[in-house]
Amino acid sequence: LTPTGSEASPAGFTYGVEYSKTQIENELNGITKGFIREQDTYGHGTHVASTAAGNGQASNFKYIGMAPESDIIVVKGGNGNFTTDNEIDGLTYAQNKAAALHEPIVVNMSFGGQIGSHDGTDPDEVAINNFVQSAGHVVCVAAGNDGSNAIHINGTLISGSTATYTITVPSYTPTTPVGQENNYFVLDLWLQNTNSISATVTSPSNIVFSSQLNNDVTSPNQADGTIDLYDEIDPQNEHRHLQLSVYDGTSAIPKAGTWTITFSTTASSTPYNAWLESSLNNASAAISNGNTNETVGIPGTSAGAITVASYVTKWFWTDYTGESWQNGPTDRTGNISTFSSIGPTADNRQKPDIAAPGQGIVAAFSSMDSSESTSSVIVKNEYLFMQGTSMACPHVTGASALLLSVKPTITAAQVKNYLNSNTTIDSYTSTVWNADWGNGKMNIYKAMASAVGGIGSNQVTLMYNSDTISYYTILPATNQKVAMRFTPTISGNLSSISIEFNSGTSSVAGTGNLIISAAQSIAGSIDGIPGTQIGNSVSVPISSLTQGTVNVIDMTSSNVPVTAGTDFQIVLGTTNSTDSLQLLLDNGSFQIDRTSSYRTGANGVLGWYNRADPNYTKSYTPAYNNLMISAKIASLVTGVQKEGSNVPSSFALEQNYPNPFNPSTKINYQLAAKTQVSLKVYDVLGREVATLIDREQPAGQYQTQWDAKQYSSGIYFITMQTNSYSKTIKMVLLK
Repeated sequence: LTPTGSEASPAGFTYGVEYSKTQIENELNGITKGFIREQDTYGHGTHVASTAAGNGQASNFKYIGMAPESDIIVVKGGNGNFTTDNEIDGLTYAQNKAAALHEPIVVNMSFGGQIGSHDGTDPDEVAINNFVQSAGHVVCVAAGNDGSNAIHINGTLISGSTATYTITVPSYTPTTPVGQENNYFVLDLWLQNTNSISATVTSPSNIVFSSQLNNDVTSPNQADGTIDLYDEIDPQNEHRHLQLSVYDGTSAIPKAGTWTITFSTTASSTPYNAWLESSLNNASAAISNGNTNETVGIPGTSAGAITVASYVTKWFWTDYTGESWQNGPTDRTGNISTFSSIGPTADNRQKPDIAAPGQGIVAAFSSMDSSESTSSVIVKNEYLFMQGTSMACPHVTGASALLLSVKPTITAAQVKNYLNSNTTIDSYTSTVWNADWGNGKMNIYKAMASAVGGIGSNQVTLMYNSDTISYYTILPATNQKVAMRFTPTISGNLSSISIEFNSGTSSVAGTGNLIISAAQSIAGSIDGIPGTQIGNSVSVPISSLTQGTVNVIDMTSSNVPVTAGTDFQIVLGTTNSTDSLQLLLDNGSFQIDRTSSYRTGANGVLGWYNRADPNYTKSYTPAYNNLMISAKIASLVTGVQKEGSNVPSSFALEQNYPNPFNPSTKINYQLAAKTQVSLKVYDVLGREVATLIDREQPAGQYQTQWDAKQYSSGIYFITMQTNSYSKTIKMVLLK
């Protein structure tokens, strides 16, 4: 945009318009109309921002982003696509804002492409590497969605040899207007050296055209589309770059049919990689002998970025009309998304770095996006189902923000290490690092526990149902509850439960609440029934639950401790007699009954009955049908660092952050051994004005905060003193 009226470009830029939080909210609330001249008509960016930092208020806090208390900056660099220059300017703008606000920052880049060297030397990747050199600056990039597309070719040419590939262009309806390079395919080839190579392309109508060394040439015959062959030494990595581009430079579009390209060289040994990218109005060109390796897109091959793959967490969903959908016939929940791009990089570095939920994600729906089908709309005008590594990336962006909230001055490399070293490894991920999963599934709980000084942390999911759903049981309010028995494998606290409801609009109905509690498990006639309640009940509005899918419910407020090997029960009930929840049951193939019901048994007595109890009258066979419920247990060990753990090697007091500050600032320090430590604040006259710490502490990394609301602007000093270490730093309070 070009500024008009009261608008202004961002500081340091001669173009664009910067809108403030107040101006944006006034537009959203209808106080102004048309003052803000840009909208998200595609919806992708809105969805991504919501996943990273949405507060969930529009959904009764059902769909909450990873870091909902974060400040959000949205940069619009184009409509659907944008230039590398705009990407770099967006990074510069973000860096300027972070400096002005004295805050750490994470940049989410849920975009990318296959045109480039894939070795981290593209200009936007170099900009990312430079950006993350500053402490508190992190960039997360989507790996790309070409994991099932065989668009990569590679090999080695020797003197006198040739390599021939065919590119098949299917029949397609061109994107209009024709003649503006809206329809194209590109084969982008990169050598690992500067050797000379020649290329000859033959079109479906037998137009033959050859490259010229160190030149960019266009075929004079454009009947099958404009044919361009580029052959130069790239200044970024000093490798030879040869590119075939066929596009609608005139009214002639790339012709459907078989294109043939042959490479040859007179050099002794010439390794090469090439990637095919096409835009043919929802159709894709295909290359012979292609593979899916090294398909992580650019800028995801940047060394400084945290590059994110996608795995499946929501295979089934229900749209706002109540109709149920699924991704395909075989449920891949927990497995890598087939579309998630595969590493490593062209220079054999480990990418992607980590995997996060990306298939599929429900997050904010841009009201300006009119292109989405009904099946993707979860809450009309508010929430949308989308999938891709674009959706996985903001999970890691939000996780990085959470880490920076407790350690604002750590580097991007340290954030990456916290995340990559604390992943979940399971039967799906297999041994890591690998080219599909990176270092495994992101586990922010373990990463945060490590960041705040936890000696050990663990999470386990307890699940006893089979994958096959056979029945459901209805949970009304009057004298009826259901429960399921769990046997923890670790000691810790109940952190969440996952529960699955039947599909259909009537399967989750009512105006009351689902009441969830935990209870001791006491011996019953078969496998145990609920006894005395443990901890607090958690109340969840039925309006916030979703039919036809898995609902994850936070149980941290229940304060339920569990002990390894000691059974406990999850108890479910409702508040209103008109409430109705259709809880799914499995097919009983495990032959281990863990489900109980509180209702009238065959003997006429109201009470708890295990489903396999002969005194309980049930309408389902076989008897062993377990509820589709799982429970997550989390443990965290804190205290003195143990031998061999990550004990700091030295004492240190870091510069406060932010600085200057108003009204509070954070101070990080570390202790190499258990010692008496004091942190005191002094004014410029040497008078003590505050004592922040004055006690014995074990070895470890710490953070404290000075709230200076009652003090005047000026220079202050903070001194850290131990038995063997002393340091003073200067702080500036600026009101």
